[in-house]
Amino acid sequence: MNILIISDSFPPMKTASAGMINILADELKKKNKIFIFTSSPKRNKKLYINNFLFSWRNGSYLQKLIFEFFNTLILTVLLFRNFRKIKSIDLIIWYCPSAFLWVPVLFAKIIFKSKVLMILRDIFPDWLYHVNILKSKILFSFFRFIVYPQYLVPDLIGCQTSGDKKYLEENKIKSKITVLKNWPSIKNINKEYTNDRIKKIINNIHYFKNKNEVKVFTYLGSSTIAQDLEKNILFLQGLSKTNKKKILFNLFVKDVSNINKIINENNLNNIFYVWHQIDQQYIYCILKNSDFGIVSLNEKHKTNNIPGKFVTYTQFSLPIVCFSNSDQDLTKLIMKYKNGYIISGRKTINEKLKLFEDLINLKEKNMEELKKN
Repeated sequence: MNILIISDSFPPMKTASAGMINILADELKKKNKIFIFTSSPKRNKKLYINNFLFSWRNGSYLQKLIFEFFNTLILTVLLFRNFRKIKSIDLIIWYCPSAFLWVPVLFAKIIFKSKVLMILRDIFPDWLYHVNILKSKILFSFFRFIVYPQYLVPDLIGCQTSGDKKYLEENKIKSKITVLKNWPSIKNINKEYTNDRIKKIINNIHYFKNKNEVKVFTYLGSSTIAQDLEKNILFLQGLSKTNKKKILFNLFVKDVSNINKIINENNLNNIFYVWHQIDQQYIYCILKNSDFGIVSLNEKHKTNNIPGKFVTYTQFSLPIVCFSNSDQDLTKLIMKYKNGYIISGRKTINEKLKLFEDLINLKEKNMEELKKN
């Protein structure tokens, strides 16, 4: 079978989505011929506007919108210029956090007369509206109209949770919908501390562990309003001085300067260390030396999200601490399998602090039980 994968994420990007698509392509090519059209940087400098516009991908929401618009145009041009090199396509797999990629996908569907599977992750613009990034109802309706064709193009939509399937059906999406859960994003694992930056991070962890026998918490991923990470950092101000000495947080984020500013302004730099994101092959080294993996989601989310970081933590049997509302499919998953703790907004501040202090003081026996789950 000939399979065409269209995605805006692919290595050398260091995101979970890039890792997931890479693993998907590697598995599929064992029995199929795979073609990949992607806007990942350093792949095609002549056709890709990565000199300045790629940086907008991680900029303001307006910059991201502009990036996605031009990204769609470029991928469509790439398809138009190269489709004659491909004799036939039996299936198009479209990874969709980007809502505008329906344009090149539709072009490919018409040319190759093939079926389309859409892997849907973020439901745009709904989630932006729910967390109050997009506040205008007029703009919300406009963007919904612009991206609505993305639900008409695929023959099958694979969303990540049953909650999102229900949400789409309630919003009268007529395409066939199924639940397609996230899969691990890390395949190549480097177990040696050969990288100088990794050595520095690991040595720092060992220093604190030997000094105070701390619990080490690791956060991987974005730090935007969708995660509401700032709020959950500030929550830890309420811990007692004694318990603050028992914790170490390593945050691996894109926006290092902004997160460092928040931490320094609130005198939390004695428990937080902020690092630039690392190559996925070294994540095992970090998680091996961690006690908990942190997941943070804005509690205003009404659509569901199973972050790639959650899958990564569970891939390496790391217990979870999840800051989110208790209605999320993610929190229900954690409660079902008892592999972590939920710090929910429905609890009072004192209740949340008490729960966090309890997990800080967990005995080794209890930690091992969490890892087994």
